[in-house]
Amino acid sequence: MDILPQSQVAEVVVDLPASMLLFDHWNIDYCFAGQLTLADAVESLGLEMRDILSELRRLEKQSAAPNWGQRSIQDLVAQLMEVHHVFNVNSLAGLRPAVTSVLLTYGPYYDFLSFLSEATEGLFANMERHMEMENEVI
Repeated sequence: MDILPQSQVAEVVVDLPASMLLFDHWNIDYCFAGQLTLADAVESLGLEMRDILSELRRLEKQSAAPNWGQRSIQDLVAQLMEVHHVFNVNSLAGLRPAVTSVLLTYGPYYDFLSFLSEATEGLFANMERHMEMENEVI
């Protein structure tokens, strides 16, 4: 993806999921205001577009997937433990307040969201068990 000032914030997140952590750090709303362009979101917060684009492009380069078929098993294990698990733990930690926000904001108006809390807590529990199992096996 070519990240440009006219890119929608939500599109950046879809194409570069790790950008959520940076957007959270900068208080850029990628959910409810995800339709905004990066330029509009950055300007509304008084941030510097040059700095934001630089960080996003750095993250994009870091996020480029290596060819694991050509890497050692030790490299794969290190990636799993040091990058993938850390990212998942941080993502789940950020997702909990986001789910709470959605439920508090929209739950009273949309009955079908009542399952969201139970479903996400089930997801969190399954992911945590899965990562614990991987840690033990590896």
